[in-house]
Order: sequence, then structure tokens, then C-alpha cells
Amino acid sequence: MGGCFAKPGIKPAERAAAMEKYKLSEEEIRKIEEFFYDCASKRKYVTYSGFRTLYASSRFDQEEADMQAVFRTIARPPQLDGRIDFDSFVRLILLCNRGKEVEGASEEDRMRVLFDVMDSDGSESISKPEFQRFLLNFVDDDTATSQMFDKLDSDQSEEIDFQEFSSFCKSNRKVYRKMCLYVFPSG
Repeated sequence: MGGCFAKPGIKPAERAAAMEKYKLSEEEIRKIEEFFYDCASKRKYVTYSGFRTLYASSRFDQEEADMQAVFRTIARPPQLDGRIDFDSFVRLILLCNRGKEVEGASEEDRMRVLFDVMDSDGSESISKPEFQRFLLNFVDDDTATSQMFDKLDSDQSEEIDFQEFSSFCKSNRKVYRKMCLYVFPSG
């Protein structure tokens, strides 16, 4: 260990805690740590500008508001103050790595981040305009998104709660995968 991990920022205890918490191998944590340093630019945290580098190779052209919403969701704990620390960065990378289900990066966690990104007003529900605005990033038909919303709004409240959204994601895997690709760049 030692030498290549002596860069400022991540203490051995933080590294070990992330390995244990997320059940990562030495090689996996090393790769994530290198990426963290690339995004953190010699800081102990990743700012929004460093976070945006995650989207550089994405196949989608994400809206700025959506990238900001993902950043806010990941940097949510008040002690982070608009920064992503190493533990939160590891969680984000694992959310992006859709093939590996680990504690702290489950499918429900991905759905929660997607939900929070779509819920642009923070009301804990998704309105039809919020749903349509988001889905129109990768579904070209306004009528189809409207029909999806109506089908999804099982209680006809004109709002989608997390339970309805989760059910939608589980029964519409193709749309769910596209939402994940849009929000979580390849990690």
C-alpha cells in the first residue's frame, strides 16, 4: 500500500472503512480511489466541476439541471456542504456500476436517486410536468410519456409517490435502464 496512496485526502482508515462497507476488493478500491483523485483535483472532496467529469463519456447529453440534481442527491448530508467526500463518491461509482449490487448501492437506492432527480421541486412526489420533462430526454413521444404517467399514477392523485415510481421501474425495465444510463454515467 503506502506510496501510491499517499496523495492528500484519503486516510487509510477511510479507505478500509469503504472497503468493508461496500465489500470491495483491494483492486476495486484502488481504481475508485484513482478516479476520485482525478475528479477531486488534489482536494479531499469532489466539487461540482469535478463531478461533471463523470459525464464526459456519457452517450446522453444531460441537462445541467439533472446533473446538479444528481450532485445534490449524492452530496446531500449537510456536513458535506455541496461536496462529495470519498465515501459518497464510492457510493456514486457503485450506483453507476449497475452490474454489481452491493450494500449502499442497491436497485432501490438507484430508484431513490432517480426519483429525487425527477422531483425537481423537492415535494416528495413527481408531477406530470416533472415526469414528462425528464423522460423526454430519451423518449421522443410526449403522448407516450403522458400515457405512462397516467398508468403509473395508480391512485389518480396527479402525483407519483416513491412506491408508484418503484413499481413502474420494476415493471418497465427498458425505460428504467434508460433512466439509469441517463442519470448514472458509466463508472
